[in-house]
Amino acid sequence: HVAQAVTPDMMDSLALFLRAVFGLEPEPLLELPDPYGLIRSRAFSDAGKRVRMPVNVSESARTSTGRFVSATAGAGVHHIAFACADIFAALADAPPLLDIPANYYEDLDARLGLDAAELARLAKREFLLDRDAQGHVFRHAYTPAFQDRFFLEVLQRDAGYQGYGAANAPVRMAAQRARPPAGWT
Repeated sequence: HVAQAVTPDMMDSLALFLRAVFGLEPEPLLELPDPYGLIRSRAFSDAGKRVRMPVNVSESARTSTGRFVSATAGAGVHHIAFACADIFAALADAPPLLDIPANYYEDLDARLGLDAAELARLAKREFLLDRDAQGHVFRHAYTPAFQDRFFLEVLQRDAGYQGYGAANAPVRMAAQRARPPAGWT
């Protein structure tokens, strides 16, 4: 997917553009808590979910979306996500991405009751995980944000998982606000 950040007054016109020009349909609106305010996110996708375009807005200039809009003097591509079949293999030789706090994995275990080996494997690489009500799994990892402007995501989506890992957005945003790992400065 390609995620965009826009000013709140641009959401309706961009939604109309995505529907009229590309035939994308809106998905449910999500509210994502950022350490500095609320971000509203609505994805637009084609019928087969092959094309996905989340659009993020925030009233606060201090949220990750607000900082992005300020840094770029308007709207733009916030991040690009690349799908892969096996995130562990795809990122085996990658440098450390975001520093995810250890309590995330404790909370993840309490929330989802993961197998200890899977939990340890996620924690070792600092990958995030979400699971929907049907048991479909979504694993993902992010780069630090480059100058509050842009970042990349690598994801592994089980067939049937339709979301974007929104449960992990607050953890990602807080980690991106922290100091980047060595090699990313």
